[in-house]
Amino acid sequence: MVRAIVVPADPDEPLRELDTSVPDAVGTAVGGFMEAVDLFDLGITIYVNESGLLQHLPFNSRVSFLWWHYALGGRRHSTLVGDAVIVGLTDEDGADTEVPSETWELLHTDAAYLVEVRLVGDGQWQVGLPVWLDYWDSLMWATLLLEQIPGANATRVVPAEPHEDDIAAA
Repeated sequence: MVRAIVVPADPDEPLRELDTSVPDAVGTAVGGFMEAVDLFDLGITIYVNESGLLQHLPFNSRVSFLWWHYALGGRRHSTLVGDAVIVGLTDEDGADTEVPSETWELLHTDAAYLVEVRLVGDGQWQVGLPVWLDYWDSLMWATLLLEQIPGANATRVVPAEPHEDDIAAA
């Protein structure tokens, strides 16, 4: 069994685990024929409904911003719609693999993140959005800031570090 993550198009619905050993589990979860989008930096493949745009399925903001953040070529060209399924990249035989544990934790952990921006000609990362957000919202802001800040050439999402005031208050 390959453990997969279902990312509903409705952002208010939680992620859920999918047992891919059930025949056509992924196709059923995405509602039809599958289209694969690989994100090599995270070691994952995102499956979406191949004809989702033609069927007018709802925009899936979580996987779209995940894709746009890690695969810059996808930004401005397309959106991912409908429920999505995330698995690990395929093995040498073309079979899906487990989602890497670091990516599984990243997508499931309820933690706070900051968005940092790097400007052209500046090797330093700067806080681009000085608020703590969950991972999914941080991806959205990282993508938007890259588009909107003049001279920005990169963004990243990093875990928020607790400040001394926060530790003392705890």
